Amino acid sequence: SPKSQILITAILTSVQIVINIGWFWYDPPVVKHVFPTRDSRLRICSGLGDFSYLISLSYPFVLIGVCTVYAFLTRKCPDGFNEARHIGFTNYTAIVIWLAFVPLYIASTSYNIRVVT
Repeated sequence: SPKSQILITAILTSVQIVINIGWFWYDPPVVKHVFPTRDSRLRICSGLGDFSYLISLSYPFVLIGVCTVYAFLTRKCPDGFNEARHIGFTNYTAIVIWLAFVPLYIASTSYNIRVVT
């Protein structure tokens, strides 16, 4: 029913909100000024120095993983579940993008690259 769908969506969203509130309470963002050269100045959020932002990224990655598993398992169900292939394709694409983006973002040591992305 539509009410149950709204309730499930609200619960899944509230988990992410609680995670972010806890993260911001534990490690509030602070703006730092970095001067790579005499002529340039960068404003950088304090969360870029450590990996605390991965806390916020972990829950969506778990949701994408669970949805991908269910889309893979239901891809050969009858015609009523024909959208499982599209959901699976979307999740495969999201996983590939995340597997390419997150390690590159973590490995980049230059603040210039992190600020631009």
